[in-house]
Amino acid sequence: MNIPIYYLSYNNPTRATRMENRFKSLGLDDVTVSPGVKDDNRANSMMLGQMDMLRRFCDRDDAEYAVFCEDDIYIHKDLKKDLPSLVEGCKKSNRDILLMGYLYPDDVSLIRNPGYGNFPHLHKGDNCDFYGYPEHIWGAQMYMLSKKKAREFLELKGPFDCPADWNITKFGNRALTVPLYAVEDGTTKYSDGGQDHLHWETFRKNISNQYI
Repeated sequence: MNIPIYYLSYNNPTRATRMENRFKSLGLDDVTVSPGVKDDNRANSMMLGQMDMLRRFCDRDDAEYAVFCEDDIYIHKDLKKDLPSLVEGCKKSNRDILLMGYLYPDDVSLIRNPGYGNFPHLHKGDNCDFYGYPEHIWGAQMYMLSKKKAREFLELKGPFDCPADWNITKFGNRALTVPLYAVEDGTTKYSDGGQDHLHWETFRKNISNQYI
């Protein structure tokens, strides 16, 4: 089963090389870097970069699903081993969008507060579980798409004034994985205090020796 991986790295050769080395160390070689798209509007630039990755995926006919990610993540060491079962899980549970990296500090399977949102259990795989998620769960750090859904997104018209995350991860038959297969580097600083805290807490509570 061929499952290509694409990662977006705009004007940052250090990050691009680091990601390339991480994938290689895990034995993942069908990996393509997208250089992104320059635009004065950052949100538009990010979304256009994401769509460039989707277009590259749709241009090939040897894969039904692909993984897309950013260039500032740590990758779970079991990613290569688990990819086939993640695809099979998407097929069995009829998921077109699978978040494999997202911003939430805690294990969503342990949430007991119904006021926070609904995380229905959707599928039990060999090494991970799929859960549904509400709109306030953010994250395009790493996600899997079916080719059908990728083609739908390519029909969207810009400019895009909201984050790529909102355009891509909120619409369709969606799920997230427990555990996370990507954890964003928690050292990046954000101007919004709440966002900064969420990024750091997600990193702090999830990073371990299971990630490279």
